Amino acid sequence: MITSAFSHSSAMHFGFNMLAFYSIGSSLYHSLSERDFLSLYVGSTLISSGMSLLSMARMANPAGSIGASGALYGIFTAYALRNPDSELMIIFLPFMTFSALGLLKCLVGFDAVMLLASFFVRTRLDHAGHLGGALAGFIFHQLASSPPRPPTARRNPHWDTRAAQRQGVPPPGSSAV
Repeated sequence: MITSAFSHSSAMHFGFNMLAFYSIGSSLYHSLSERDFLSLYVGSTLISSGMSLLSMARMANPAGSIGASGALYGIFTAYALRNPDSELMIIFLPFMTFSALGLLKCLVGFDAVMLLASFFVRTRLDHAGHLGGALAGFIFHQLASSPPRPPTARRNPHWDTRAAQRQGVPPPGSSAV
């Protein structure tokens, strides 16, 4: 399920995916920690591959899925949800700009319609994988946007008191003389 994200059908396929990864991924990478970015990429890959496998099991004539587009959809979705008003240009439409959120809606809508159509007509794109990647990016964004949980009280309760005593600070609840 992971290796498909690192395989491509041609040099052009690889080139377009890497151009998209560099264009969007580098912007998002600088606003996340390395661990979060890697989690987003791997999580998007796994959810994308899972959705792809589920849709292929339902089709009469399934084709294999390769490429990083599911993971890229996850990265783009997280980027668009974090920066909805960011203006983007598509390489094939150089004189038109799109808001990141508007472009995301168009891409997800296109893939949803084409996924339904792919049950009747064979397509060369993995629309279920794209939607799975978008779902992963959405989940990541929701988790990253939620308020942090309070720290758990598993550490030694006397540790803070001893550190304060070493610094000459009286422990909580004691009267300072």
